[in-house]
Amino acid sequence: MRFRLIAWLALVLASIAHAQNSDDLSGRVEIRRTAYGVPHIKAQDLRAAYYALAWLQLEDHGPRVALGILRARGEMGKWFGRDSMESDFVEQRSRRLAVEKYATLDPETRDAYEGFAAGVNRYIARNPQEFPEGFAPQFTGYDVAARDVGGASAAQARQFLLRIAPPRDTTRRQGGAQQVPSSEGFEPGVTDAFEEGSNAWAFAPSRTKSGRAILVRNPHLAWTAGYYEAHMTVPGVVNFYGDFRIGGPFAVIGGFNNHLGWATTNNAPDLDEIYALDVDPDGVDRYLFDGTSLPLQRELVTVHFRNGAGLSSETREFWRTPLGPVIHRDGGRIYIIRAAGDDDHRGGEQFLRMMRAKSMAEWKDAMRMRARVTSNFTYADRAGNIFYVWNASLPALPHANGGDTTAIPARTTADVWTRYVPFDSLPQLLNPRGGYVRNENDAPYHTNLRQLLDRSKYPANFPEPGLNLRSQHSLTLIDNNRKYSLDRWWR
Repeated sequence: MRFRLIAWLALVLASIAHAQNSDDLSGRVEIRRTAYGVPHIKAQDLRAAYYALAWLQLEDHGPRVALGILRARGEMGKWFGRDSMESDFVEQRSRRLAVEKYATLDPETRDAYEGFAAGVNRYIARNPQEFPEGFAPQFTGYDVAARDVGGASAAQARQFLLRIAPPRDTTRRQGGAQQVPSSEGFEPGVTDAFEEGSNAWAFAPSRTKSGRAILVRNPHLAWTAGYYEAHMTVPGVVNFYGDFRIGGPFAVIGGFNNHLGWATTNNAPDLDEIYALDVDPDGVDRYLFDGTSLPLQRELVTVHFRNGAGLSSETREFWRTPLGPVIHRDGGRIYIIRAAGDDDHRGGEQFLRMMRAKSMAEWKDAMRMRARVTSNFTYADRAGNIFYVWNASLPALPHANGGDTTAIPARTTADVWTRYVPFDSLPQLLNPRGGYVRNENDAPYHTNLRQLLDRSKYPANFPEPGLNLRSQHSLTLIDNNRKYSLDRWWR
C-alpha cells in the first residue's frame, strides 16, 4: 500500500511538473547566431522551431512582440486601462473567428501558432522584469492566429464618412449612424516624401555569369520597419531563410529555400467597395435585398478595462450583413463596406506552403489560395525560372469602380462583387525576353521593357501605368544584354 501511495504521488508530481513546463520546448531546438546577430534555428519539429522564433523575437525586441499578441486577443484595456482598449472591440471579433476556424487550418500551421505562443509564454515566465508586474496572459495558438485574420479597411470607411457626414461624430452610434472601428490594429499606409520603398530584381540564367537565376532584394526601409531576419530548419519539413514580421510566425516578406525564393514590394490595389442598401420601411434594423427583407446582424462586444485595482467593462454594438460590416445608416440607406480578405484566416497557412514549396507549380498553388491579398511578388528558382506577379485578391466588379468616396447602390446580388479576378488573369511575366523582371512599387506594365503588359487588357480597377524615379533608375541599370556576377548585381 505504501509503495502504491509513493508511486501515485510521484505520478502526480510528474504531471504537475509537466504542466508547469509544457511551454518549454527548448530541448527540441538549437539556436546559433552569426556575428551580426542573425539567428539560425534548427529544430526537431515545427512547434519547436516557432517556439524558438518567438523567443528570439522577444530577446531582440522585448515586450513589443507580446503586446502585439495581446492586442490581437483584444485585451489591451484589461491590462493597461481604458485609454488602451479602443482596438479591443474589433480584435475580439477577429479572435472569435480565429477560434471558430482554427480546426480548418492544416496541422503544420496550428503547430506553428502553438509553438510561437509557447515561446512567448516561456519568455515572459523567465523574464518577468521586462513586463508589467503580474503580466502573465498565457497565450494560445488562437491568439497568435488572430493576427492573421483579415478585415475591412477602417481608413477607407473613415474617408467615406468624412465626405457623406462630416459634422457627425462617427466614433459612436448616434441617430442611426454606425460606429466605425478604430484605426488601431490596422497597418498604417506609407507616405514618404523621399520615395522610400522596396526594390526587387530577378535575372534569368541567360543574364548571369554563373548560369543560374539570381534574385536580389533591397527593402530600402528603416531598421525599425518591422522585419526579422532568420533561418529556420526542420529536417525533412522546412529549410527557409528570410524576413518574418516582428510579432508573429508568418507574414513572410521574402526569402528562399533550397528550391526557390521570392521578394515582395508593396502595391496598392483597390480591394474594397462601399455599397448602399435600401432600408426596409416596414421593419426595424432590416434592409431590402434580392426582393426580400433581411435582418441586420447585431453583435455586442464587451471589453474589460483596468480601473485602478479592479476591472470595469464597456459594451458596444456592431452591425453586419453577409456582404460586410455596416459603417453608416442615414437617409433610408444602409452603407456597408465589402472588402477582399475580410474574415479570411488562412494567411499563415499560405505562407507556410510557400516556404515549403519545391517547385514553381507548388508555389503558385499556394498563391492561388488568395489569402495574401496584396503585394508584387518577384520570384526565381533553382530550375532557372524567373517570374513576376502583381498580386491582389482583386474584386471582379460588375459595376464602375466606386473608389473611396462613392457608394454603389445595391439591390440584388448582381449589383455587388462576389468573386476575385482569377490569379492567372493578374498581370504577370514568366521568363520574359531580356532575362529580367523587376519592381520598385510601381504599376506592373513596365516590369520588362522588352515585353510590356497591355493596360487595355485589364479592368478599370487595375492601376494606371507610371514609373517613379527608382523604377527609371532600375531599368537604366538592367535593361541590357550584359551578363553579371552576383557580386556585380549586389554592387
